[in-house]
Amino acid sequence: EFQRWRWAREARCDRGAVSRGARPLSLAQALLVAARRGSVVSEPRPALAQRADGRFLRLRILLLLGYASRRVTLESRILPVLLSAVAILLLTAWLPHAVAAWPLDGLHAFVDATVAGLSQL
Repeated sequence: EFQRWRWAREARCDRGAVSRGARPLSLAQALLVAARRGSVVSEPRPALAQRADGRFLRLRILLLLGYASRRVTLESRILPVLLSAVAILLLTAWLPHAVAAWPLDGLHAFVDATVAGLSQL
């Protein structure tokens, strides 16, 4: 179970690096170089050679090559967030005109009562 979690973390880091502008082919080459030479940190080959037959490394490189064939960007996630924010702003501007003022009056009464209750403490 821990190995699967570790693999998922490494794959997520690879995808994040590509989405922030790193070149997938360069990352794949760096993984191969690091797997051949070992690492500079205390462990000789951390997370690269988890399996003796190199399946983990091959899978990471195949995923990186897959990212190279399609564009992975943060802009694809920004659009839904931006549209949601615009919808909330429009709803906030339109709602008081459509439903009358009672929701706002109720909110103000609640805030006044809460502040009055807190001031008595």
